[in-house]
Amino acid sequence: MGCSSRLLKNSVPVEGRGFNPAVSGSFSSGVSTPEATIFGFFCSLLVVPLRDLVAGSIGPALLVLFGAVGFVLLIACANVANLLLTKALGRDKEMAIRAALGASRRRIARQVLSETALVSIAGGIVALLLARFVVAAIGAFIARQLPLSIEIGLNGWVLAFTFAICVLTAIIAGVAPAWHLTKTNLNESLKQSSGKISADSRGRRARNSLVASEVALSLVLLVGAGLTIETLYLLRQVKPGIDPHNVLTVPVAISEKRYPTASQRTNFFQQTLERVRALPGVVADAAVDSLPLTDGSTQPVQVEGQPPETLADQPEVAVRIISVKLNGLDVRQPVQTVYSALLQNSNSPVNPVMTLVVRTVTPPTSLTSALTGAVHQVDPDVPVAGVLTMDDIVDQSLSQQQLNMTLLAIIGGLALLLAAIGIYGVQAYAVRHRVREIGIRLALGAQPRDVLRLIIGQGLILTGIGICGGLVVAIGLTRLMASQLYGVSATDPLTLAAVVVMLTLVAVAACYVPARRAMKVDPTVALRYE
Repeated sequence: MGCSSRLLKNSVPVEGRGFNPAVSGSFSSGVSTPEATIFGFFCSLLVVPLRDLVAGSIGPALLVLFGAVGFVLLIACANVANLLLTKALGRDKEMAIRAALGASRRRIARQVLSETALVSIAGGIVALLLARFVVAAIGAFIARQLPLSIEIGLNGWVLAFTFAICVLTAIIAGVAPAWHLTKTNLNESLKQSSGKISADSRGRRARNSLVASEVALSLVLLVGAGLTIETLYLLRQVKPGIDPHNVLTVPVAISEKRYPTASQRTNFFQQTLERVRALPGVVADAAVDSLPLTDGSTQPVQVEGQPPETLADQPEVAVRIISVKLNGLDVRQPVQTVYSALLQNSNSPVNPVMTLVVRTVTPPTSLTSALTGAVHQVDPDVPVAGVLTMDDIVDQSLSQQQLNMTLLAIIGGLALLLAAIGIYGVQAYAVRHRVREIGIRLALGAQPRDVLRLIIGQGLILTGIGICGGLVVAIGLTRLMASQLYGVSATDPLTLAAVVVMLTLVAVAACYVPARRAMKVDPTVALRYE
């Protein structure tokens, strides 16, 4: 029989000899009988890039989370830039004096960026000190979703990346204040009385733009979090096609050397099932090579009566050896499947790794020891480990979506908090430097509630601009995470509406505190305010 390799793009051809198709599940043959066509001993191999094998299905999810973290970084940069810009407005006179003494605009900009870099690097050092504990917590949380070959930890690459992020953050956050200070008018700044902060319209526009950008980025993250929450909810409503309650799964791996033939392996599992069936509390039992909702082998097939196709073009069917929804709950289309009865497999290779599935009338975990004993009665040397209930298997099938939802919800919440801080900061600054204006309004008959509406209304205008921009970005970017969604559109109107309402309420709350402060302004004091 000639050997052929089924290759993927960028893969390396290899030759396989003595390979067990029940384990690898990607083979083809020229044998004509149906049973041999699916289960025969073949030497064709399916070769995949190592990167795909290691990353598995978590690659797209990690890219989405990486992008979300980048958005949070931009929001934090906008907040820092806003604070530095506010501080810069009070340094107009200082920078004017420096310029009058011969400092160039480049030197002034370099000084501002250097100050920002010091703050950024100090924050990076603190973050690295905390990272050891945070990384350990994250590693424990997502351990189930990572291949065994991947380890999460701090190393030289992480340190270099952190340093690069600190420098990038310093540049992003320092551009606005540096640009403002280099545009200072010497004559106007030197005429100002000491300590007076210029009400520079350019600075006000910059601060408002930064806050609107924060709101827009927060909306994008919150929409992503909302979509994953809705996805997880809908997945939990999917009927798996099985009743997972009171079912215990017991993986059993027998030695291929000790049980080299299909009949020996079949006899072992049959004897084991007979002993399991005799245990008190067991109402049903079976063995399967791949549990429902978990990965399993697939085989290419040739359709009878159709022209022969190359191995790469042949359709594939899932193959399950059973005595009992095959893939995850999020798989939209059913998989064509071939079921093979264990007792009819005497002429074909039988997987040496099978899982006993037992339904009980008592709590299933209470039979763990008895089931282990039943296996060891047949062969004391067979290891038994990884016993889980079927409810656990169902939960594990949703672990990726659960991880996405949790991390995106945390990131979205952090973004919402940063946006609220930004809105509050801008409105608090506006109130502090409009005390005289507010006093005049009150002296001319304005009521405190009018001042409240004024401050909150201005905050809502900024929020509205940010929401409009964020919706445009969200509708475009959330399409990239369509593969991570189930049963919900990337532009789901209910999710978009809920996020808009949430952001609006947060903006009102952020504006309320400075608005209350403005309501309490004493007109007599305000008219004397400088």
